[in-house]
Amino acid sequence: MVKRKKATGVRKEVLTKEDLKKFKEEIVHEFHVISEGLIDQIKLLAEGHSGIIDRLDRMEKENERQHQETRALVKVPKLITLHKVPRCPQTCALQTC
Repeated sequence: MVKRKKATGVRKEVLTKEDLKKFKEEIVHEFHVISEGLIDQIKLLAEGHSGIIDRLDRMEKENERQHQETRALVKVPKLITLHKVPRCPQTCALQTC
């Protein structure tokens, strides 16, 4: 960087090509550092998302299994009740004669 003095007495800094090249390299380096950090964070986010999806799938399967089990338990008493109560062929539908 070259410093020049203006006629008013204020110094003005003039950037050389070498200064601009160094500045560009610094910016590119900082960009790479930041982008690597972002890539790592995105990978962590993706792994977490994948874990959540797997957990939801397991929960959905377990919920479906419990639902089927509950439905089966509800059907059994209905079948038992229907078989235990004999129907009278004459007048009453649910009472024994």
